[in-house]
Amino acid sequence: MELKRRKPYVLDPQADPVSQARELRALGPLVAVELPGRVAAWSATDLVTAQRVLAHEDLTKDAAHWPDLVEGRIPDDWELIAVVRGAAMLHQGGEDHRRLRGLASAAFTRAPIEAMRPRVAEIARELLDAADRVDGGVIDLRESYAWPLPVRVVCELLGVPDTAVSELRHRFEQLVTPRAPGDGVDIQEVVGAIHTSLGALIRAKRAAPGDDLTTALIQAKDDEDRLSEQELVETLFLILIAGHETSINAVTNTVQALLEDPGALCCRAAR
Repeated sequence: MELKRRKPYVLDPQADPVSQARELRALGPLVAVELPGRVAAWSATDLVTAQRVLAHEDLTKDAAHWPDLVEGRIPDDWELIAVVRGAAMLHQGGEDHRRLRGLASAAFTRAPIEAMRPRVAEIARELLDAADRVDGGVIDLRESYAWPLPVRVVCELLGVPDTAVSELRHRFEQLVTPRAPGDGVDIQEVVGAIHTSLGALIRAKRAAPGDDLTTALIQAKDDEDRLSEQELVETLFLILIAGHETSINAVTNTVQALLEDPGALCCRAAR
């Protein structure tokens, strides 16, 4: 894979992400970009290229092999540091990645997922019924459906108590919402607050184990010594954010696409 660095495309957190994505794709399959904080990186803009990058034997997710980070040219308080440094499978390569991924993926095989289908459908019906009762028939799709559906599902999967769901949701919203510099939100503090909440969840599940993924991961750590305490916390962190953020965007983007092209829905329904 030959890389030819051109003048980097500057990614702006305040810009329209859809427009930026279109511009990136127009520049080619692998584009030099500048992340917030003037950090240089590359962006794979199509599926085939992303797969080649992720499977390439000379590339790794392990930040220990990133010279700019290791040699101090990227500060510890960089706003995206949590994306590249940590103990979860997102940050690991090789055998460590396979070990952590195997522990989490056991919960997402066909049988457990099929067993969850009735409960997911029940939550979806509850949210849609609530939307039907709104005066005027106009709702905020993201707030009323796209957000609570995956958040409730992933929190039930992990055994998060109802009393903690709202706080975790608020913190993750702070984490993923683009913000202007100096807006008063400290990303490191947000990440720390999420880790504190997950630590409390782990202590509660150790005291009273349940039929949930958190308990299973705790057992893998305590009984089988297959992951460290930090890996346990960050694996829960990753499952939470990956388990709802992509689903939110999938729901809202699909509805927008169908509104822009109603014929697609008619063709699908006719099959």
